[in-house]
Amino acid sequence: MVELLTGLSAVPVLLVVGGLVVAEAGLLIGVLLPGASGLLTLGFLTSVQVVSLPAAMVAMAIVAPLGPQLAYLTGRWRGAGRSCGQGWRGACGLLDRYGGPALAAGQFVVVTRTLTPRLAGVSGMPYRKFVRWNLPAAALWGAGWVLIGHVAGQAFERVGIGLALAGLILVGLVLLMPRHRRKPRTEVVLAASAVLDRETR
Repeated sequence: MVELLTGLSAVPVLLVVGGLVVAEAGLLIGVLLPGASGLLTLGFLTSVQVVSLPAAMVAMAIVAPLGPQLAYLTGRWRGAGRSCGQGWRGACGLLDRYGGPALAAGQFVVVTRTLTPRLAGVSGMPYRKFVRWNLPAAALWGAGWVLIGHVAGQAFERVGIGLALAGLILVGLVLLMPRHRRKPRTEVVLAASAVLDRETR
């Protein structure tokens, strides 16, 4: 197993994880993609010298904001000249009331990471304000999960590579649980279905 992992090439690994991270926030199907799990795995691979830790953290800090940018522009384009519909007016109001902090916090929450940038675009949040809050949050999210995966990988080296992988898989499953088992509890998530309906018509 160790030989298999260390035989991986850094560039393809970075491209695959980077694509996953961009797609999670940038595409509607992103609600089904485990972006954080991909970053954890990348962090683990840095602990076995497949990828340089600084390179991985810098790359993901650069890549992570791209998905939200795409989502914002999509929401801005589709929502141009339209007001918030009744089904998701509450979510737009939430962004109006809390603005940047709500946007930044959404980057760290499953599902809202995909939907909040679209709502920001549809609600007419100024692009400069969006970038000012989302860019540092997304960069921190991307680099932070890589670092967590790296630290976990180093800690697990003492108990073996197999247990390390099992631990990462378990963490990934926990990260995915909110997508399937928890009922959305925030106003933004409650409005998500209306956004999906509108953008898929």
